[in-house]
This record gives sequence, structure tokens and C-alpha cells, in this order.
Amino acid sequence: MASKLFKHVLGTIELLEGTNYATWKRQCGRVLKGIKAWKIVLGEEQPPNNPIGFAAAAVAERSVYNDYCTRHDQASAIISGSCCKDVQIKIEAIDDPAEMWTAIAREMDETSTLVGQMTLLRKFHALSTWEPLKPYPMPNSKIRGGRQVPVEAGLLPPTGGQESARGNR
Repeated sequence: MASKLFKHVLGTIELLEGTNYATWKRQCGRVLKGIKAWKIVLGEEQPPNNPIGFAAAAVAERSVYNDYCTRHDQASAIISGSCCKDVQIKIEAIDDPAEMWTAIAREMDETSTLVGQMTLLRKFHALSTWEPLKPYPMPNSKIRGGRQVPVEAGLLPPTGGQESARGNR
């Protein structure tokens, strides 16, 4: 079945469903960065003052405030619009994009819960084709008695018994 998409001028986002949180987070983050709302979503940018009056400084500050409000509202719309209906229901009462992002992460991010971490670990082990390493002879060494021993100047080190006697002659 083909994935449902949320299309924005700055990118396409695969709708967030139960199993594609990592992909959605990456794609949605790119669009949010594109509209310069990423810091709002992370909670790092707070709303500026909304001044009253018609002085030049107040008009300029109001312009900054209006720009922030536009990016804030667009971020909320992008986050909500890029979720499937089941996820939208869980965030419909939230207007703040930072709160939406956190609520979605808390619910969907497998890496943030113990159950999710164990699930990821099981998936990883199921994919693993791990086999124990077999001894591999290194240059200037020989395998003797199941162990790798170095060879110096073409001679094996003594192992006791007759070989020790030969080495001492």
C-alpha cells in the first residue's frame, strides 16, 4: 500500500502513523527548518513583545512579532497536517507546536521508552547474522596448540620439553 503524503512547498512528508516516526521526524524537521520555525518547535525561540503604538520602533517590533506568529501557526499546521487521523486526535487540543512535537515524541518515539528500546534491540538481533570469529593467522606467526604464537627470525618460541632443549643448544 502506498504511503499517504503531506505536501508542502518546501518538501513532502510521509504521514505519521504508528511505525514511521523516525522518517516523519526527519522529513517534518526539514520543512520546519525551511520555514524558519525549528527553534520555535524546539522551544528555543519565545514570542517577542507585541508593542502598542505607532512609533517607528513599535511598528518594527510588531513586524517581528507578526513574523513569529506566522511561523508559529505554520509550524502547528505542518505538524498536525502531516499526521494521520489517529495521531491528530491525540494532539487536536494542543495549539503550541513545541507541545505538539513533545507529545508526539513521547507517544511515538521508540527510543524514549523501555518497551520501545527492547523492541528495537529485538529487531536488531533478528537482523544480525553474527558468527563467532575464527582465528586468523597474522603475518610472522603460526598456530600451535590452537593458539597463535609469534615467529621471530624464523624460529618458533620454545614450548617446553624437547623443543626447549633444542632451542638451548
